Amino acid sequence: MEALAYLRAIGALAATLGLLITAAWAVRRFNIRLPNMMRPGSEKQRLSVISRLPVDAQRQLLLIRRDDVEHLLLIGPNHATVVEANLGSTQHAD
Repeated sequence: MEALAYLRAIGALAATLGLLITAAWAVRRFNIRLPNMMRPGSEKQRLSVISRLPVDAQRQLLLIRRDDVEHLLLIGPNHATVVEANLGSTQHAD
């Protein structure tokens, strides 16, 4: 009886792995995606990290762009602080 239980467990594992592999293949083959997911390149990204600079072992400065406006953030393990906001919103005279 013990061998039969092992065979059932191995069979169930094989069936589960087979279903997962089949589902992954179908997602790739038919380009299935969730309704609210953006495709890369289909719409303009609103948020991007422009630059990252480590300050010390736990903190770093991030320059991010959101809707063509840049923000400078100081982030650490337990906090994030806006150092400067709306950097790209002012026009600079050349």
